[in-house]
This record gives sequence, C-alpha cells and structure tokens, in this order.
Amino acid sequence: MIAYFFPPCGVVGAIRVAKFVKYLKEFGWLPIVLSVEEKNYEGCQADYSLLSDIPPETPVIHTKVSTSRTLNNIGSRGCRWIPYLLPAALRAIKDHKVDLVYFTGDPFFQFGMAPLVKRLTKRDYVLDFRDMWTLSTYWAMNAGSVKGRLIRALIKRMEYRAIKDSAYSVFVTQGMRGKYAEFYNGKGISEDKLVVIPNGYDLEDFSSVVPVSFDRFTIIYSGKFWSFRDPLPFLKAFGLVDADIQFVHMGYIEDDVVRMVKSLGLENRVRFLGYVEHKECLSYVCGADLLLVIGGRDKTEPTTKIYEYLATGKPILAIAPRGGEIEGIVKSSKNNTFIDIEEDNIEEKIGAKITHYSKARTATTPQNNENFERRRLTRMLAQLFDTALA
Repeated sequence: MIAYFFPPCGVVGAIRVAKFVKYLKEFGWLPIVLSVEEKNYEGCQADYSLLSDIPPETPVIHTKVSTSRTLNNIGSRGCRWIPYLLPAALRAIKDHKVDLVYFTGDPFFQFGMAPLVKRLTKRDYVLDFRDMWTLSTYWAMNAGSVKGRLIRALIKRMEYRAIKDSAYSVFVTQGMRGKYAEFYNGKGISEDKLVVIPNGYDLEDFSSVVPVSFDRFTIIYSGKFWSFRDPLPFLKAFGLVDADIQFVHMGYIEDDVVRMVKSLGLENRVRFLGYVEHKECLSYVCGADLLLVIGGRDKTEPTTKIYEYLATGKPILAIAPRGGEIEGIVKSSKNNTFIDIEEDNIEEKIGAKITHYSKARTATTPQNNENFERRRLTRMLAQLFDTALA
C-alpha cells in the first residue's frame, strides 16, 4: 500500500489508509505499507495515537524524499518522492511477494509510476482518489508559461494512463466518480472500473471516548477552513445570536479566521484549540451540542469529519452548495439542517437555526449507519482486491 501520508501523520487521509490496514487482515489480505520518513510530513501534525490502529506485524517501509530543486519546481510532493519510491516499491514487491499494489493520493504524482510498476512486476494495481486530481476545482498551476503548460499536459496524460491501466480506480464520493466517468467517457476507460468507497467512521474509536463536559451550549467545528471554506457568514450569524453559546474550533489555526473573529468582537465566545489528536477530537465532538460543517464551492467535495459527526447522533448544521455530497449526507437525518451557501439572507437563516438548537437542547444517542462503518468499507476494498487478482 503506497501512501505518502500514514500514521503518525495526523491528516485525515492518513486515517483512511490506517483503517484499511487495521481491518484488511480480517478479509484475507496482509498489507505492506510504503510511506515517507516522518520528517517529510510537511505541514502535518503528528498523532501517535493513530499508530494503535496498525497491527504490530504490519511491515511499514519509510523512504526519503528528494530535495532536487528541479523536482521541487514541479510543485508536487509526490514528484519528489518518485526517485526513492520506485526502487523501494520494486524491492518490496519482490521481497514480500506482493500480489497487488494499492496507491492512494493526494499527493497524486506517484500515480504516474503505477503503469511502470505494473509492467516491471506484472502486478496489477488499484488507485484510491481521496480527492480529485486534474478535475479538481482547486487544482491550480501556472499554465501561463511554456513550462507550466507542459507540466499540466504531462500530469493530465499521467492521470489518464494511470486510470486506464488500473484494475480499479476508487473514489470517495459518487460525485467524484461521476465527474471522472463523464470526462473519460469514450476514451477507453470502462465505467465498471470506477467505483466508490466513501470515507467513514470506526465504531471502535468511540468505545472509550469520554465526552467533554461544557458549561454552556457549544458549537464545534473540526478541521481546516483554508481559502475555499468561508466561515464568515457563520461567524457573523453566530455573533448576532443573543444566547450564552460558544464556538470551538479544532484544527490548524488560520490567521485570516482569527482576524475575522477579532473584527467581529467575538474573542470571548470563540475558542481556538489548534490541532488535537484524533481521540481527543472525538471527545470534544461527542460533548458538543451542535456540529458545524462548512463546504467549499466544489459539490463533489468530501469532508471526512461529517461521517464521525453522524456517528455521534448530534445535530449537524451544514453550510454548503446545494445538490452536492454534503447536502445528501446531512439530510439523511431529520435532526440536521442544511443551508445553501448561495442562500439569500444566509446570516439570518444560520442565526435562526443556531437559536433553535440552543433552545431545543435535547439528549442524543449515537447512530450506526453501517454504510459508513470502516470495517464494512474495508471489506468492500478487499472484495475489489479479490476481483482484481482473480
């Protein structure tokens, strides 16, 4: 299993792979992991508690990453990994008698070497798209220069060849799969090879969670905002609600968001916890009264936090594009609220919902939607592996 991000790296992409590794043995597959050295997890906080998911007998091979200025100029961590990844992968396949290779991204550049690995080793492979690559709304590269246009063309070709030669390409949402099926329609890629295995939650993660006890109504948001998830409408609405409530954010503290909070005079009602380990994060989520989701402009966007939110049974307030993945998931429970990010008078509507939830504070019970349970999702992946190997 070739994964740039892997525990102790604490990003959500590392958790997806870790859960597959945790449960694959139950379904007849013994994973071998190939990742980068911990020092190369750029911008990633370490979460050593995630290592408890990795069976002790699992071989985990760590490689270096190139510091070449030429490769760095291409702008992909995956590109800088290739010089060390390719020989390490070939050696691991031979030494461990590997039957099938799994690549996950992002970063995606290592997908480009998958067809070569297949030709050299006669081993088929499965791609796992945790996000979209070249079809992403946020995929940006300077294409104004000749070099930029050449790199963009190369990456598009790499993606096409990687998908075409794969046994299967896995996507985390139906919307992502649909975009790729439409884009590659008539280009020699069978839709049967494009499958969906969503993100989810692990019931075992909740078994020992002790919810944080808050002294007032608390809204929680876990994760990053970045430039494509705008918290300003929520913060404005939150500031106008005349109630004893607080907003708690867990995740990378972004200067722009801190400035928003200060400009609105909300310093005494908003808490920034910074990055917290996954299990501690669940304690806060389970103790909250209302869980917040803010989506970007891409309707296919998968936000992993939403699945663990669902597992708690707590009400969810989602602000996202209408007709997207988030809307469908949130509306699966009548206790949740969805508000379109293009809604007129959006701040007024958000504020009304916050007020409603704060007044109608009721006990909740954990939910178990088996469609999103990590053990079941790993069984789906193992079945793909079985079919690819048959």
